[in-house]
Amino acid sequence: RARLRTYAPYWGIVVAYLMFRFLYFGGMGDLEGLDNVQKASDYISVQPLVILRYVALLFVPKGLAIDHYLVPAEYPLGLKILAALFVFASAGGALWLLCKRSETWAKLAGFGCLWFLLCLAPTSSVLPTVDFMVERRVYLAAFGLLALPWGAAEIVGKRRQEAWIVLGFYAAFLASVAIARNSDFESNEKAWLKVAEIYPTSPRALNTLANIYVDKKDYAGAVALYEKLIALNANDYFATTNLGSLYADE
Repeated sequence: RARLRTYAPYWGIVVAYLMFRFLYFGGMGDLEGLDNVQKASDYISVQPLVILRYVALLFVPKGLAIDHYLVPAEYPLGLKILAALFVFASAGGALWLLCKRSETWAKLAGFGCLWFLLCLAPTSSVLPTVDFMVERRVYLAAFGLLALPWGAAEIVGKRRQEAWIVLGFYAAFLASVAIARNSDFESNEKAWLKVAEIYPTSPRALNTLANIYVDKKDYAGAVALYEKLIALNANDYFATTNLGSLYADE
């Protein structure tokens, strides 16, 4: 009863906010995406995989991009189920650590994991948006994982010398990735070339690069990309329209 009295006002605020949002905007989810919002079943099925990929990119930041292109059909059903089970198990384990009488580092680790998942919940759960995966969604959520180094330090205990060596190598690795990443932002073209390198069939990356080539008067490069887009999807009206406009201008 004491806990109920403590937390009831917070749950009341949550319910009141959701009701106000629903009544004011007329619905929940990404209401600005209009017809570009992803199919709910596809969106929900890949979000556990997206969450795990967010975690992987936080610790090993290879494959960062200003735009990500995911095709749900390319992932086996079994992999989606395993990812979902792992995410739910992690949430349950974090809640257990937070509620049981455990050491401080364990409670911090549980709180950090729950913080991460709860901050991602509005965009990485059951409410579909335009994009399956967006790196900026992790900015606030990532603060929860700052509790993990505390737990690691407690576990390492007396083996601090070895821990500092490992930490040094890891810091050097992160520094090298950051330096290499800077070159990706030397120009708009380079940033989108990186996206196309990671996702060779990304319509947004290929179309943007083609438009950049048009501005540079590299018409052969633009035509090649527009034709690639049409070959991938004959109904790509952006590529078809842009290619037609290019020929008309010539």
